[in-house]
Amino acid sequence: MISLRRARELQKCLAGNEKIQLHAAVKAHMKPGNFEVVTGIIPGTDPTAGEIVFSCHLCHEKAGANDNASGAATILEDARVLAALIKEGKLPHPRRTIRFIWPPEIAGTMCYFARHPDEVRKMIAAIHMDMVGGDFNKTKAIFHLTHTPASLPSFVNDVAEVFGQYVIDGSRRAAMAGDFSDAMVAPDGSKEMLVADSYHFTMGSDHDIYQEGSFRIPTIYLNDWPDVFIHTNNDLPENIDATKLQRVAVIGAASGYFLAAAGAPEARQLAAIVFAKNEKQQADAEEKAFSIVEGDFYDAENRIQQSAVQRMEPLSSIHRLVPEDQQLDQLLNVMKKQIESRRDSSLAILAALKKSPKAETKSDPLKNIVPKRNPQVVGNLDVYYFNYFTEHLGAERPPVLDAIAGLPEGETIAYETLNLVDGHRTIREIADILSAAYGNVPDALELDYFRLLQRVHVVTLENR
Repeated sequence: MISLRRARELQKCLAGNEKIQLHAAVKAHMKPGNFEVVTGIIPGTDPTAGEIVFSCHLCHEKAGANDNASGAATILEDARVLAALIKEGKLPHPRRTIRFIWPPEIAGTMCYFARHPDEVRKMIAAIHMDMVGGDFNKTKAIFHLTHTPASLPSFVNDVAEVFGQYVIDGSRRAAMAGDFSDAMVAPDGSKEMLVADSYHFTMGSDHDIYQEGSFRIPTIYLNDWPDVFIHTNNDLPENIDATKLQRVAVIGAASGYFLAAAGAPEARQLAAIVFAKNEKQQADAEEKAFSIVEGDFYDAENRIQQSAVQRMEPLSSIHRLVPEDQQLDQLLNVMKKQIESRRDSSLAILAALKKSPKAETKSDPLKNIVPKRNPQVVGNLDVYYFNYFTEHLGAERPPVLDAIAGLPEGETIAYETLNLVDGHRTIREIADILSAAYGNVPDALELDYFRLLQRVHVVTLENR
């Protein structure tokens, strides 16, 4: 990191064809160590109902204010306020246990999961906070309610959006109309609107571990991005907005308590909300598909097919809250039939738009290969300070890794490729999901990546 003034000076030198030579001496090494991880719980009334986890990360010997003292402080505030409200009888004891955990970033969460598998098996959903307090006027950071990945469609996205939109709308009315009834303004914070959005899945924090294919814990990821001060000595407390911290704390506490307390009536109402909110997702997919009016329609058809799946799976995931509720099952079946009917209608419209006969189906080697994951290889292949490929291949760098990294969503595609391995999907089915969610991946590249995974014993490839 250098100052803007120094950057301009160097740019001027380069423009004048001056030679600039940089030299750095870095002395570093890895060694075994220990880190005390603090975790605590608000006990639920049903020990068999699982846990809802509030997570943040601690990192660096000298942590930044937004990265991530803000997340650490906010889940601590959520622990304090929920415990107080429950103790005072203002909120009933939740059915599920609520756990709060402060691990070191990413690699620490991975180690914690490896050492506490019994806890991991209880986790129904998580709320992860990483950088949640930056004053927009200083950090230029937009607050994001980040969705789960395509490999893990979940109702938690809609829970976060309901409470997030309530907070955003309250801040908007206060800023634009002077109505502070739902504004949630801290005495020493700003009174401005919360600059926020609901955003598609992005990587870069501990939520990557929770949602990895070995664990599949759907996570509400609350985060600021970008922050101009990240990883610099200017990530200071004076850049934090107390009002924003309060608003994020409300979104987190409300979402977490709902998930912990929800029973059959709440699950049915949630299903109706998920069904209604996700209809827009289907409309977006249709708009993109219908814009293709000539040529190969495979991508357009795939978009519509995958969008229907991405609508149905969050509904199915609600079943985990109350697996014994037959009324919920009946309601979900009605909704799924409507989604299937709309999908079929959209495919019929698409077929009518074709300008040329359907091309002859070509041989597809990917549709007959089923990858199966090695159960001994658990968790992410690439975390802070550890890379599975480097561990097994040494200095060798297979070209396929650089080729995937060069794709617009390359890091996510590599992560999601393995997440989608369930022992039943073919490589073609996995590639179709990736293409609809993250952009087309060349077939040869996807096949080469799976062959590399087989070479390092992460998967085996079987012919159907």
